[in-house]
Amino acid sequence: MESPIKSLERAMRLAEAVAEAKDGVGVADLARRLALPKTTVHRLLSAFVELGYMEKDEAHGRYRLTAKWLSLVTRFLADLDVRQVARRELEALAEETGEVIHLVVLNEGEAVYIDKVEGRQTIRMHSRIGHRAPLHCTAAGKTLLAHQPPERRDAILRRHGLPRHTPRTITDEATLIRHLADIRARGVAFDHEENEPGITCVAAPIFDHTGAIVAALSISGPTERMTPRLPALAERARAAGAAISARLGHPDASSAPPPAEKGVKAGTAPASTERRTPEAGREGP
Repeated sequence: MESPIKSLERAMRLAEAVAEAKDGVGVADLARRLALPKTTVHRLLSAFVELGYMEKDEAHGRYRLTAKWLSLVTRFLADLDVRQVARRELEALAEETGEVIHLVVLNEGEAVYIDKVEGRQTIRMHSRIGHRAPLHCTAAGKTLLAHQPPERRDAILRRHGLPRHTPRTITDEATLIRHLADIRARGVAFDHEENEPGITCVAAPIFDHTGAIVAALSISGPTERMTPRLPALAERARAAGAAISARLGHPDASSAPPPAEKGVKAGTAPASTERRTPEAGREGP
């Protein structure tokens, strides 16, 4: 007697084969593709039809998937918590790099930190979960801003402006927009002390199953420690972002963006250090 695991494997292979057939597929075709007896294929198809996961075109004898699969996927995706899904990658980044790692989302035109993992050699940072930071001068913030539709991006810039946080902050809108285009092209954003002196950061986007950006992750640390490693850190951040995106169902997460340029001096810093000017009351990079 066939084991339950073997039966399940055959059923799922058959479902995948039906999904790949744009115009439906018949029993003989499936039997040939899967190297299974026609009686086995017919039995599995009948079970899927009875459960509502497939339908048969009686006129042509072809089988197709039904929308019932979509309801399963929709419920699964609705239950995905980006913080929970990302946590393992954040911990791995902190362990590998020794720096502080942040997970950041966009809320009301600002970057909001929803998770933080300390590295083994991080300097003291005042970031905390729930704190807010500007978009235009933080690596994670720029990443989130770069992937917004132009109309939303422009609305955010009109509302919040481009206040200067350090001498390196980009305060000209046209310059920032060109910079955001570069971020989209290379797949990572940098912050060289644009939000807080002495702090450098690199960030990468996280996309969901619709292709929309839902978060950004960042690696933050002191400039003297970060600068020599930026090319390698950029690649690691991009890979982590792609891995989290894949777990969220992003269809193109496996195709890596173009590599970051060496020595790029634009970008933002960590999504985590608090500005030490009391009037700001918000976090740094």
